[in-house]
Amino acid sequence: MTKAGHTGPDDGGFGKILRYAVTGLAFFGGVCLVAMMMVTVTDVVLRYVFNAPIRGALDLSKMLLLLTVFSAVPYCAHKRGHVAIDLFISGLGNRAGNVVSAIVALPGILILGILSWQSINAASLASLLGSATNLLVIPFAPFHWLIALSAFLWAAVMAHQTIGDLTGTGHRE
Repeated sequence: MTKAGHTGPDDGGFGKILRYAVTGLAFFGGVCLVAMMMVTVTDVVLRYVFNAPIRGALDLSKMLLLLTVFSAVPYCAHKRGHVAIDLFISGLGNRAGNVVSAIVALPGILILGILSWQSINAASLASLLGSATNLLVIPFAPFHWLIALSAFLWAAVMAHQTIGDLTGTGHRE
């Protein structure tokens, strides 16, 4: 039995863990969005009212934007919120449409797996080289790790949904 908002197989195990992981990551992204807005507003007010901008506000905003976007993407996938053109698929039957959707999802899952793997490599290299932002010297490695986690979760969500669609245990919203 499927619940509202549940988009994968109703197995009570992996699906539940995945749902909690992407929801927690999305919450973190929301906190980063609020922080980015506060930094931007504060910087603008200080810059134009007191002629004293926040040193490194651009570095901080860029890193917060990265955190916001990559934290939200797996949740959006979990909710099936990504734009999809299903003009062709809607003409097929439910079973055939699910098979075509699975065929289309497989390259996406593969690409996200590669992105996750390469982000792990980039995190290791950034850590080794000490790569960081120019002004505030914020290390890049943790951000590469977040990209790796986000890509992995996104791929896991896609795989979970695809399995659910193919086995008939998933739920399309």
